[in-house]
This record gives sequence, structure tokens and C-alpha cells, in this order.
Amino acid sequence: MKTRQILGYAGVAPFLLGIYFSTGNFNVGIHKTLPFIAYSAVILSFLAGSLWKVHMIHPCESNEKQRMYLEHDSFSQQQIVSNIISVLAFISILISPEISLLLLALGYLFIWFYERRINGINSFDELSDNYLSMRTHLTFIVFSLHALAYMLWFL
Repeated sequence: MKTRQILGYAGVAPFLLGIYFSTGNFNVGIHKTLPFIAYSAVILSFLAGSLWKVHMIHPCESNEKQRMYLEHDSFSQQQIVSNIISVLAFISILISPEISLLLLALGYLFIWFYERRINGINSFDELSDNYLSMRTHLTFIVFSLHALAYMLWFL
């Protein structure tokens, strides 16, 4: 198993701990939903930041197709989308947990669809099938944990 897979799947543990914390009898001075929502916002913002990865290509290593892409409006669009998602993730910490869960869950789905779309456009971006498969699994797991949290907290 590759490091990115280990880290990716290990990153699910804080979501599980957040759900556990939210359903237990813990009194630590913060709202019981905050750990789950805050961690989710951080991870969503991290994923949004990964949309910038193309920008990190060293100029000596880039080929003509990469250079043309970096000069194209699509890359600017990725940067804007990335920043919007990060700001929305931050806002989710400040609003009601019910709306936060919805906003964050939709954010994960959006990133998943968007990453697949830009991966199709950017054929030089060598995301392996294993990586895309892992991202699909993790997105499904995280989305499901948001649904579970919603059911436990509000239904």
C-alpha cells in the first residue's frame, strides 16, 4: 500500500472520532458537533488546495502542453474554484451544524466531480487509476459519514 493510500484511509479516523465524540457524554466546553465539522472543513479545504497541484510543476520539467495549460483560463478557473471551496469550508464552521453538514457533504461531491473533469481535460496530469479509485472510495465514505452524522444529530 502506498503512503498516499495509508494517509488517505487513516484520514477517515478523525471523522469517526468526531461522530463518537458527538454522540457521547463529553463535556469539554465546545459544541459536540464542532470536532467533526471543523475536521471536515479542514480536509475539504485541503482537497480544494490540491487543485493547485499543476501550478507546482517545475518549469524545467514541464512540456509544451503543460505550459499551454498554465497559460489557459482553465487553470485560473481551478484557482478560483479552489478558493471558493476553501472559503465555504471555513464558513461551514461558523454556521448551524445542520447547514454545515449539507454544505460540506456537497463540497466533497463537487470536488470529486470537478477533479474527474479536470483530470479528463489535463491528460498530462498523471493521476493513476488507483488514485482515482481511492478518491472515489474515500469520497463515498466521507459523504456517508456526513449522512450518518446528520441522522444521528437531527433525525
